[in-house]
Amino acid sequence: MTDAITLVGKSGVFITMNPTYSGRSELPDNLKANFRPITMMKPEFSKIAQVKLYSEGFSESDALSKKLYKLYELAEQQLSQQDHYDFTLRTLGTVLSMAGNLKRKTKSEFGKEKHDEDLIVLSALRDANFPKFISEDIKLFKALLSDLFPDIECTEPVVEFFDQELTKVIEENKLDPSPFTMKKCLQLVDIVNIRLGICLTGPPGTGKSTCIDLVQKVCTKIRTDNPNCDSRYKLIKKWVINPKSITMGELFGEENEEKKIFEYGICTKKIKKALLDEGDDRFRWVVLDGPIDTKWIENMNSVLDDSQTLCLANGERIKLKSHVKVLFEVEDLSKASLATVSRLGVIYLGPKELGWRPYAHHWMKTFFTDETILPKELQIYVEQLFEDKVDDAIDNIDDLYLTGCCCCY
Repeated sequence: MTDAITLVGKSGVFITMNPTYSGRSELPDNLKANFRPITMMKPEFSKIAQVKLYSEGFSESDALSKKLYKLYELAEQQLSQQDHYDFTLRTLGTVLSMAGNLKRKTKSEFGKEKHDEDLIVLSALRDANFPKFISEDIKLFKALLSDLFPDIECTEPVVEFFDQELTKVIEENKLDPSPFTMKKCLQLVDIVNIRLGICLTGPPGTGKSTCIDLVQKVCTKIRTDNPNCDSRYKLIKKWVINPKSITMGELFGEENEEKKIFEYGICTKKIKKALLDEGDDRFRWVVLDGPIDTKWIENMNSVLDDSQTLCLANGERIKLKSHVKVLFEVEDLSKASLATVSRLGVIYLGPKELGWRPYAHHWMKTFFTDETILPKELQIYVEQLFEDKVDDAIDNIDDLYLTGCCCCY
């Protein structure tokens, strides 16, 4: 500790922080005294949205910016409080960027603007928000959209070619092609082409891993069969890591005190490997399958924001490229700060939407592989038993659970 470091007088040190975020605390008083505090005011959403829309080429940016501001204000007030919801300026900026991309796409496809600007913004709002909403909030959000855009109907996108290929892959894997699974797979394909960081959140057993596996298989199959297909469908390879099963040093990297060298962590190695496997026809996914906590997720903020850079403890900075995606598979985002949530494209998979039928159908297809195990007539009978009895059984279990909870009090 005897080394003397000469500081450049023109250099400056800045600290940006929000102590209200989970896992963060106030600066110590002796350190705070050496810095001049600057309080940031709440941004003027409407004016920022107006300028951004103008820069994207929208002629009706004044009226659209006011609608967007009012929509997000009402959504924050009326929708349910969820850990993965975010209606801040960063999320609004993502919607505006998506709207700009859609506007340029319509120009390039049709040669002139055939789509109304309201419809373009509405499509961007749908693609950015519907995947993360619970089913009850989707209805409320649609009502808000119909109030602000009364003459335009908000319909879900339909991609027949993708649905057909996805159905084939689902049947090959003896799964159930439920509408919920099909919809979430399509949402994942869309959001992967927009965001670097994607988070699939929901209780265990809602099909998060299945959704990732299906999208990997169907996109790879489409690209392999037709190398000149839509650019959304690419060859996908993924690596899965459980961040809670290892230490921070093992995850990102740490100094080896014996060898006096810096050793890269598992996540860093996979990202570097993915960066080397570059190509316009491929995606490389690093999937972090495990609970998010404040200890390791904050290191990913620089990866997920516009800089897309992983900063290591040895001072090395690794710049990610567009073909590398970071996916998070978690139960909830209760331990993630708003700074992290706002950087992610979130897809919520709820237990009510999936239901029990996909599990029963998968079990039937896997166990009763042919009629030598059980005749076809009895297979139909077993399937009918599921339909007749399971819903009532689940209702009875719920009633017993609620009765037990009431008795505890």
